[in-house]
Amino acid sequence: MDYKKQGEDFLKKTKTTLEFVECTPQKSPLWAKEGEEHGTEYTITLKNEKGEYSFGYWGSIADKEEKRKPTAYSILACLDVFDGDFSEFCSCFGYDEDSRTAEKTFHAVQEQSNNLRRIFTHKELGKLQEIN
Repeated sequence: MDYKKQGEDFLKKTKTTLEFVECTPQKSPLWAKEGEEHGTEYTITLKNEKGEYSFGYWGSIADKEEKRKPTAYSILACLDVFDGDFSEFCSCFGYDEDSRTAEKTFHAVQEQSNNLRRIFTHKELGKLQEIN
């Protein structure tokens, strides 16, 4: 399967453009420990006739070492829509329901889901979830 083509085809079929800008200066991601290596941080913007959605994205360490830019596939494969409540979220992703980090992450996932629903139809979101 040509993974790169999956991302490009989705953008073409949904008449969506994908732009990315490398963030400078880079900060360490929240999950990185002091001195731990990490990829490059980008701001991604998806635009189509229904609107636009911008979000942060971290590329892989291998891409950074090889000086490769992210592909539509690598970005789109990270996006998903979650429809459950907080309890279901914790159960699905192994979070403790008493965790503030879990709650913060859940709200970020809800925000992403709402933004994706705003710019893509239900059918298009189904196609987005098929990118793997």
